[in-house]
Amino acid sequence: MQRFVQRTWKPTVAFVILSWVIAGLAMGNRFMVALPALLLTPLVWWVMVARRDQPLPRHGAIAGALAVLAAQIVPLTIASLWFGSVRPYGSDDLQSVTDQMAAMQVVGAIVGTALGSVIGSLLARGRFPTTS
Repeated sequence: MQRFVQRTWKPTVAFVILSWVIAGLAMGNRFMVALPALLLTPLVWWVMVARRDQPLPRHGAIAGALAVLAAQIVPLTIASLWFGSVRPYGSDDLQSVTDQMAAMQVVGAIVGTALGSVIGSLLARGRFPTTS
């Protein structure tokens, strides 16, 4: 457990901050995305990057994209299910929400890939120590 925390806490902080900023710009409700990022990023980062002895930048890029997408998709899916069951969307409302979700996911995946690649590169070069 100690190894898990040591190897995932710095990328988790970076992705929570990223999710906080993206959610603030796009949705206004930052906790709706930051909390899933806090919970999901360590798991994604561990599986894709941290448990490897020699992580590569591409591992970080893939993990970054998946972490940001997961942090966006989970709360938006929950919100869609909740609000869809409380107040059914009209076809115009549904199209608008779908367009916004798709745009957020594309931007999030691009930025998450870039951030994950940078962190992965630093890990590969030994400039981003995971133990403190």
